[in-house]
Amino acid sequence: VARDILWRSRGTITPKGLELLLASSHVSAEEAPRYMRSFDFVSGRLKDAALIGLAFGNFGDAAKTMFLNTEAISRLKGFDITKNPDQRAAMNRVLDGLKGQNQFVTLVDKFNVSSRFPELLAVAQSKPDEQLSIDAIRVLLGKNQTELLKAALAKKDGSTAVATATALSNSGDAQAAELLLPLAKDSQLPLDLRREAIKGASRSKQGAAELVKLAESKQYDDSLAPALSAALHGSGFEDVRVAAAKLFPLPPGKDSKPLPSLGDLSKLKGNVGNGQKMFASVGKCNTCHVVNAEGKEVGPNLSEIGAKLSKQALFESIIFPSAGISHNYESWMIELKNGTTQSGIIISEEGEKLSIKGIDAIVRTFAIGDIEDRTKQKISLMPADLAKLLSQNEMADVVEYLTTLKKAKK
Repeated sequence: VARDILWRSRGTITPKGLELLLASSHVSAEEAPRYMRSFDFVSGRLKDAALIGLAFGNFGDAAKTMFLNTEAISRLKGFDITKNPDQRAAMNRVLDGLKGQNQFVTLVDKFNVSSRFPELLAVAQSKPDEQLSIDAIRVLLGKNQTELLKAALAKKDGSTAVATATALSNSGDAQAAELLLPLAKDSQLPLDLRREAIKGASRSKQGAAELVKLAESKQYDDSLAPALSAALHGSGFEDVRVAAAKLFPLPPGKDSKPLPSLGDLSKLKGNVGNGQKMFASVGKCNTCHVVNAEGKEVGPNLSEIGAKLSKQALFESIIFPSAGISHNYESWMIELKNGTTQSGIIISEEGEKLSIKGIDAIVRTFAIGDIEDRTKQKISLMPADLAKLLSQNEMADVVEYLTTLKKAKK
C-alpha cells in the first residue's frame, strides 16, 4: 500500500522516494518498469538528482541495473560525463548493452559521447537503407564529423564507401550532399559509388545544379545516365526537372504517350487488385522478385517494399532500374577458360568454388581455377523497358500494389 501511495504521489520528495524504492532489494527487475514510469509525472530539482543516482548506480541484479541505468539516463538532460569517471564508466556500460538499437544512437547524441562516433558510423554502414542508419548519419552530420565521414568514403574496399554514401544519400541532408558531390563528379571512382553519390548530391540546390552541368557536358560514363536521369527527374527543384526533361526525355509508355514526371506519376491512384495481377503476368516481376514467399528470388525480396520506398521511389526503380543497383545485387559476367560465359549475381565465393545465380534463378557453381575473368556489369539485371509493357495506369496499379506490401503488425 505504501508503495502504491508513493507511485501515485506527485510531491516534492516523490523522486527521492522512488529512487530509494527502486534501489532497494524489495523491487525486482520485473517490477522496476512500473515504478520507473512514475518519474514521467514528477518534476523539480530533486528529479534530476534521483535520476542521476539511478543512472549511474549498481543495484546488484545485472538485469535490474541495466534497466535502471538505461531508463534513467534516457530521462536525463544532456550533461558532460567526461568530468566524472564513474559516470563515464556507467554510460559506457549502458551503451555496450544498447549496440544496434535506437537508444544507442539517441544517447550518444544526447550526451555527446565522442568516443562512440565510429560505432555510430558502423551502425549507419551496416544497414544503410533503414531508419536507424539515417538517424545515426544525421547525428554524425550534426556533430560535424566531416573528417570521419570523408575517411569512410575514401575506403579502398569499395563496399564500405558505397554503404557510407548510401547512408548519406538516404539522410536527405544538404551537408551530406556537399560531401557526395565531389564523388559524383570524380571519373576515377567506381560506378556504384558514383551512382549513390549522384542520388545524394541531387538533394541540395547546389548539388542538383552541378549535376545538370555534368549532364550537359556529356563528360560522364554512359552507364551513369540512368542515375543522372533519375536524380534530376526526381529533384525537388522545378528548374532542375525542366532541365532533366530536355536532357533525358522519359521513354514513351505502352500506349505511346510520353511519361509524365516522376512527381506526377506518384500522384496517380492505382488499383491494387489489378496491380497484383500485372505484377505476376504482363510485368513478369515475379520471375525475379519474391513477395510473401511466392516468386523467384533473383533481385531483392519485395515482401516489405511498401514500408521502405515511397511511390516516387518505386516509379523511379521501375523506369530507371540501373540508377541505383542494390548492394549484393550487382550483375557479373563470368568468362570460363572453356570459352563459355555466365552472367548473374555472385551469391557465394568459398574456398575454390564460386556460385552465381542467373536471371533464371538457377544457381551454378564453378571452380575458381576454371574462371578466366570476371567483370562487374554496368547495368541492372532488371529490364529497362518495363514502361513499354505497361500503360501509365497499369504501372500506377503495380506501384499501388507494392505500397501495400508492408510488414504485418503483431
